Amino acid sequence: MLKKERLYRIEALLRQRRFLTIAELEQQLGVSRSSISRDLEELEQQGRIVRERGGASSRDAGELARSIYSEPSVASRENVQQREKEAIAARAAGELKDGSCIFLDGGTTPAYLIPYLQDRRIQIVTPSTYLSSRLPSSFPGEIYLLGGSYLSEYESVCGFPAQEMLGQFNFDCAFIGANGVDLKSGEVSVFSPMIGAMKTEAMRRSRRKILLADSAKFRVRAMAVFAKISQFDELITDGLPQGVRKPGNAVICRKQSEERK
Repeated sequence: MLKKERLYRIEALLRQRRFLTIAELEQQLGVSRSSISRDLEELEQQGRIVRERGGASSRDAGELARSIYSEPSVASRENVQQREKEAIAARAAGELKDGSCIFLDGGTTPAYLIPYLQDRRIQIVTPSTYLSSRLPSSFPGEIYLLGGSYLSEYESVCGFPAQEMLGQFNFDCAFIGANGVDLKSGEVSVFSPMIGAMKTEAMRRSRRKILLADSAKFRVRAMAVFAKISQFDELITDGLPQGVRKPGNAVICRKQSEERK
């Protein structure tokens, strides 16, 4: 396949999916990882795509509403923005205290808290089988897995049964993820209204509410708005876009690789 054709196909694929990992592009195009990386670098220099750790997103992704039909699976996002998510989790871990009951949201960003959770005597309530399956058998605390409609690609549950179960808990802290954060409107969104309703209920039941959002989330508007930035005690992120006003509750943490310099 000629390089020009590869570049065109990468753009076309990203318009369909909004985000693709390098591994997915390798499979789709039948070329090496190094070739894909060079192609992505060239497309980004031309302003046609946005490179992210582990993959790339469409340049117009921030202007398009992401829905359940275009949201990438959890497995495909596991290593995307890895260092950023590690830094966010390290900062959020300061909220963890033995004996507390926490809500831990689905998605990959909250899952980066696992290294800080695995030795703590805490109670965890989560909709995420992705997260619960990654806690070691030696975990000394308790974990409550919510029930409901199972979304296999996202390894999580949602729906009325999950919301009803949440009403039985009082949380010391809720760690909430999101698909999109709009700094201009102050809206926080997710790709499914059912999942959004569950997040809203968890926030309602929690004493402290922490939003975990890497900087890529500021380029996305997802379909269902479930909260305002101002409703959170903290918005923990690795950085904000240039030219926007920093929310009063925003905490900006550096990537771990930068902290070691």
